Amino acid sequence: MSGHPLIKSKQEKHIRSYTYEEVIRTYAAGLMAASTLLAVEIGDKGQIYFEEGKYQPGGGWGGEFTVTPIPGDGGPVDWLNLSGYADKLIGPGADGRKTFQSFCLEIGEFVTETKKYHAEITSAAIKGGVQDPKGDPISIGTSWLYSQFAKGQLNGYAYEGTEDARKRSAIDLQLAIWWLEDEIIDGQVHNDHKFELSSNIFMEVLLAEFGNDKDGVKKDADPNTWGVSLLSG
Repeated sequence: MSGHPLIKSKQEKHIRSYTYEEVIRTYAAGLMAASTLLAVEIGDKGQIYFEEGKYQPGGGWGGEFTVTPIPGDGGPVDWLNLSGYADKLIGPGADGRKTFQSFCLEIGEFVTETKKYHAEITSAAIKGGVQDPKGDPISIGTSWLYSQFAKGQLNGYAYEGTEDARKRSAIDLQLAIWWLEDEIIDGQVHNDHKFELSSNIFMEVLLAEFGNDKDGVKKDADPNTWGVSLLSG
C-alpha cells in the first residue's frame, strides 16, 4: 500500500487570499491520489478545502485534518452530510461552511493546506498504492476506530484536553490507522514517533473490542457496518 507524492493538478485553486508572509504547508495524506476518512454514506461528488487546522501535528503528519466540504461546479450545495459527527468535531470553515475532522490513509500521499480539491465519496481508496481498479477498501479496525472518533466516543482520545494533548492523541490514532492499512510495521519510527503495537492506546482499545484478533482487524470492512466511507479524488 505504499503511495507516491501527489502531483497537484491544474484544478486546484486558492479560495482565500494569503500574504507572502504566510506559509503553505504540505503533509502526508490521502486526498486526490488516495482517500481520507469520512463518516457519511457513499454518494455525490463535490470539492473539499483543507483548513489550517489547529489539531494537525504538522511536520509530515496526517490527521487530524480540518476539512470543509464546498460545492462543486453545478453540484449540490450540501453534498456531504455531516450528521454522523459529534458537535465537538464540527467547526466554522471557509465561506461560512462547517468543517469536519479526518485522518490520512496512505503515508506517501500529499495534500496542501489552504487548497481545494475535487473529491468523491467511495468505498475504497482509488489511485493510491494499490493498483487494483476496484480500489483498496479500508480495514475493519480503521473503520471502527474512526467511527468512534467521529461520534466523539473514542476511549482515550483527548477531545477536551490541551491542544498539545489532542495533537498527541492524533499522532497515536494516525499511527494505528497506518498500521491497520499496512503503511507501517510494528516498531517503525515515523517523524521521531515509534509505533508499537503493544503500547499504542488506540490499538489497545481496538483489540479489546475485537478479542485481540490482530489479523481480523486488518480485514476489509463493509462500509455499511460503521457508516465510514472515503473521499477519493
